[in-house]
Amino acid sequence: PVLEAVFLTKLMQKFGLTEAQAKQLLTDARSSTAPAQVTDTSSGAATLQLSESFDRAWLRVGLALDRTNFTVDNRDREKGVYTVRYANSMEELKRDGLFGKLFYGGPSAAKPGKEFLVNVRAQSNGGTQVAVVDANGQVDNSSDAQRIISLLHAQLN
Repeated sequence: PVLEAVFLTKLMQKFGLTEAQAKQLLTDARSSTAPAQVTDTSSGAATLQLSESFDRAWLRVGLALDRTNFTVDNRDREKGVYTVRYANSMEELKRDGLFGKLFYGGPSAAKPGKEFLVNVRAQSNGGTQVAVVDANGQVDNSSDAQRIISLLHAQLN
């Protein structure tokens, strides 16, 4: 988000705005998005509460997942589910080269990260809940799920 703000500021300056005007526009745009709040369910699992519509939350969560070190394998907007896996980019780079194939084995030896389901669900109050769920649709309270929620929280605020 910081690099995007710098880029937008420079772009607005190229279009004739002063630096102060560009920064003011970015500040106004930031204040229009409500921060995400972490809440705990009765089972102890962390979820995110966003005070915005499903459409807007779906886009913001997708962008936040793209910014983090997760690879989005599938997006199902109708169900409100992102299928993501943790991408250890350095490990993948080591495996891709000639020495990586010699020492780590061929492509069949590469083990993809564990898959997680990130659920974006509209609520009756007009807000949206974001949670990591298991294959049965139950909120996941594992440490990995907690880490995903904390990374999303950092990106959305």
